[in-house]
Amino acid sequence: GCVGVSRVVRGLTPCSPPLRRDGSRYASMYAAGRGVVSAEGWRGLYSGVTPTLLGVMPYAGLSFCCFETLKAGLKQRWNLASDREIPTGARLTAGGVAGLIAQSATYPLDIVRRRMQVAGHLGEGTPRWQDLMRQILRQEGLLRGLYKGLSMNWVKSPIAIAVSFTVNDTLKNKLLGAHVGGS
Repeated sequence: GCVGVSRVVRGLTPCSPPLRRDGSRYASMYAAGRGVVSAEGWRGLYSGVTPTLLGVMPYAGLSFCCFETLKAGLKQRWNLASDREIPTGARLTAGGVAGLIAQSATYPLDIVRRRMQVAGHLGEGTPRWQDLMRQILRQEGLLRGLYKGLSMNWVKSPIAIAVSFTVNDTLKNKLLGAHVGGS
């Protein structure tokens, strides 16, 4: 699956094969997949799948919910007949805020997923996600452990979500307008 691919792809730069545990590079993606399966078994390809799935669902749900709620608020505040009238800048801002909220809420699961994947890569075995989360909280604390690096995601994630939602809304509105106009 996608998680297996991401597991094999770790350590890649745009033009280089994946890394081995000793820091050298595999000859190909196929060799990397074979190496992970050989060293860790088939389960090695899926380390981090549980926190990934547990993080993706609330992230998507929160971001869509926040975006639609913010658009409804803008529509009401500006007394617009339709959310199609919301200016692009306001739509981008709503998308950015939605991305910021969703990323902040689900970031701890992203930290756990990455640590699970690295643990397998370092030959430490893959811990259960709940145990790893408890360990991070105990050893590093909430902010320095589970939210480490969040500020960098605050730069990229809201921008990406803002653009994605705005493009999605714009295309949806164009297509709906073409469909309604053509009927």
